[in-house]
Amino acid sequence: MKLTQHFLTQNDCYQAGRTIVPRGIMVHSTGVAQPDVEVFLKSWDRPGVNACVHAFVHTGGAVQTLPWDRRRRCRRRYDDRHGARTVDH
Repeated sequence: MKLTQHFLTQNDCYQAGRTIVPRGIMVHSTGVAQPDVEVFLKSWDRPGVNACVHAFVHTGGAVQTLPWDRRRRCRRRYDDRHGARTVDH
């Protein structure tokens, strides 16, 4: 699997700079039939977006969007312990 980086530097989660000590990963679906990861990268890399994941897994590989030790903000109880990887359909 090819891993590339595209940090969402304008996203509120990246800008907040809060860190975590990763203790696991959580893998989940985006919940929408959107096969193009670029759509997520463009729509989430802007100020005012209060959600992020550490990576998107897609047909061609994976794109890391936050440093592994950066806290994401998905409003779930795993925020401080687990990195999130989202699978595109």
